[in-house]
This record gives sequence, C-alpha cells and structure tokens, in this order.
Amino acid sequence: MKKTLKELKNKSSTELSSKAKDLEAKLFKVRFQKTTGQLADVSSIWRLRKELAQVKTLLTQQKGSV
Repeated sequence: MKKTLKELKNKSSTELSSKAKDLEAKLFKVRFQKTTGQLADVSSIWRLRKELAQVKTLLTQQKGSV
C-alpha cells in the first residue's frame, strides 16, 4: 500500500479527481454485486474504500496548499 500512496502523491489534482470518480464507480459496482450475491471477494469493498479515502485526502491536501 505504501507504494500506491507514493504514486498517488505524485499525481496532479485532475488525475486524482478522475481516479476518485473511477474508484467511486468501481465501489458502486462491487456493492451492487454484493447485494445480488455475485461477489466472491468481499474484502475488495474495504480495499476500494481505503484507496478512495486516500485519494480524497490527497485532493484535500492539495487544495489547501494551493
């Protein structure tokens, strides 16, 4: 996970925004699969939520520093 966070810190705010939108879409899809009983790996929800939180935190930090 640390490698991913380092990679995210080097991205611009527009790249982070698009990454956040992608993660939100994936999270919606995974939640829908869980509800319909098609999801085999339930821990993927937790991982997506964590990564989305990291991206949103970095976006907030970048907005504050500008």
